[in-house]
Amino acid sequence: MKLRRVFVTLAAGCLVIALCLISRWAGMGSPGVFSRETQAAPREDFQKGRALLQAGDAKRLKKDFEGAQKCYEEAANVFQAAGIRLFVAPARQMAEMCAGMPLDMSRLKNGTYEGAERGYIGDITVEIDVKNGKISRFQVVSHKENKPLKSLDVVPQEILNRQSPSVDAVTGATVTSCAVMSATFKALEKAK
Repeated sequence: MKLRRVFVTLAAGCLVIALCLISRWAGMGSPGVFSRETQAAPREDFQKGRALLQAGDAKRLKKDFEGAQKCYEEAANVFQAAGIRLFVAPARQMAEMCAGMPLDMSRLKNGTYEGAERGYIGDITVEIDVKNGKISRFQVVSHKENKPLKSLDVVPQEILNRQSPSVDAVTGATVTSCAVMSATFKALEKAK
């Protein structure tokens, strides 16, 4: 009887460990960080690329758009060389956005503008209203993202608060956050 209890306990423990490993490997634990793609990539390259993205974010938020653009371009190259395609597009999107910044909001024409950018799963389309040189309304019109949806609320609210497409990304939702920022920038470019 005792031997049977030991066996059942060991089997249950192995099952729990296996489920934890599978959920991390499949990306359930932290989207984008534990995907099959990033697990297969060399860890040093992944860490270097993430550090470059963070350095670019810091420079961008300090309004050093030229420095941020260089960091994002280097990050895109590191991810590309390492075969981590998931982060190549967001890094390039951010580099393109920095190339057009700072954006003079006071010169934008009044109206409603739409912009789209590729997110984690599909295109994210945003619609903004510009009135008297300010973003007066922001709406995510369509998307196919499935997690974490928090970024589709937090990033637009920050864009409205700061009156700029250049805001902090939501942790764990880098791809989606960058797509919302880039789509907003594309919409604002149409208002020039």
